[in-house]
Amino acid sequence: MSRKAVILTFLAASAVISGAVSYLASDHPDGLDRSIEDHGLQPAGDASESRGEESARASPLADYRVAGIANDFLSNALAGIIGTLLVLAAVGVLGRLLVRGRRAAGPAEPPASAPPGA
Repeated sequence: MSRKAVILTFLAASAVISGAVSYLASDHPDGLDRSIEDHGLQPAGDASESRGEESARASPLADYRVAGIANDFLSNALAGIIGTLLVLAAVGVLGRLLVRGRRAAGPAEPPASAPPGA
């Protein structure tokens, strides 16, 4: 299998998994939200809460949904796919930058205790 085929297969599998799993996970609060709910740590009527909620709701992927799509399953699946692809793109860019930096630094010198040709 070529490198391109492996990458495309990985991206397709990631999209399918993230689209399906995000729908299952979205109804359950994440660890931080769950802790806040369980322990009542957020005071009712806190002014910062309303500002935070307003900015979060203005986000394009707020509440694991894509704004403007009425179908809940499709909206949720697309949010999962978009989020996964954004993370994969960020990791890919970071990986390329690290490899490029390593190549620019040149080959590593072998340790002084290593035999020649090691």
